[in-house]
Amino acid sequence: MEVVADFTYLGTIIDRSGKIDSEISNRIKKANAVYYQIYNTVIGKCEVCKNVKLHFYKSVSLPILLYGAESWILTDWQESRVTAVEMKFLQRTAGKMRRDHVQDERIHQELGIASVKEIL
Repeated sequence: MEVVADFTYLGTIIDRSGKIDSEISNRIKKANAVYYQIYNTVIGKCEVCKNVKLHFYKSVSLPILLYGAESWILTDWQESRVTAVEMKFLQRTAGKMRRDHVQDERIHQELGIASVKEIL
């Protein structure tokens, strides 16, 4: 049998050292790929209502981002990376930009959705 540094099993990266940095990077990469593929048709359009965007977020984007998260033990840095991906989507859905300096909690309240920190 060959000894490898990491192994992908059912879409989850299992690292030899037991760290989950590569798995979190993989989840973020996959969630961003879906985000940018659908950006010009759904997320970036003003004509699409917030409910449709939130439905997409809850049914597609969030499960991709949090697949296998039940076994994660996150550091603050890893948690902030996952939160940044979440907020990028939710800010766009709410029609806000980072330069608007709207707090994350306010966006969660406005959209009526729980944060990834609470879900994890």
